[in-house]
Amino acid sequence: MARKVGIYTRISRDDEGDAMGVARQQQDCERLADLRPWQAVKVYEDNDVSAFKRNVVRDEFELMLNDLRAWLIDGIVAYDLDRLARQPRDLERLIEIFDDRPKSEFATVTNDVNLGTPDGRTMARIMVAFANKSSHDASRRISRKHLELAQQGKDSGPPAGSSWRMLGLPSRTPSTQAEPSRRGPWRPGRSYSGALHLDARNHARSTVCGSTAYGMGDGGAGLGGGAVSTSRTPTGLRTAFA
Repeated sequence: MARKVGIYTRISRDDEGDAMGVARQQQDCERLADLRPWQAVKVYEDNDVSAFKRNVVRDEFELMLNDLRAWLIDGIVAYDLDRLARQPRDLERLIEIFDDRPKSEFATVTNDVNLGTPDGRTMARIMVAFANKSSHDASRRISRKHLELAQQGKDSGPPAGSSWRMLGLPSRTPSTQAEPSRRGPWRPGRSYSGALHLDARNHARSTVCGSTAYGMGDGGAGLGGGAVSTSRTPTGLRTAFA
């Protein structure tokens, strides 16, 4: 008889509100469960919920732990260990349940961690410690940036999730979006008022990837024309977005 497992999915930020990130995690977890003699009977989804912030309660995570304690599910499948825990205390709560239920199943898509063995638990503790440090470092850098912007009287930029903010570009305004199509499609760096309010290509080149990583190729402009310098781009882009 197939063992019943629950699938846990989580993403810290869903700026678009479309839940596509957790949906992809669920699909991958379901495929993994199919490869094992397991039956996925329930999905616990914490969308747009942080696992790092200590004051945040993850309702579905708590429900999953309760169901595991009550033997309503026989194990857990998650995309990655850091989807389950970015605070060591949350991992220890999970390990305690596996202590009480040594036959429980556990698997993640991205790595092979067995919470039922001492070696597996040691590895899990190390992985969560690194995940916690990564979140802490990112939080410190973001807080410092916001402090600097506040001291300078500057806004943080367009709404969260905007691709323009990621590139350091101005957001599209209603006036530019409403322009007649006879003037051609809107693109970064083009203003329908007749003025180039921003050279988006050079701005993206200097702001995002440095002066040499991303720029104009022989065929046209970086962001505006879609052409990228093939001789300089790959390494620079990987470094910039790592």
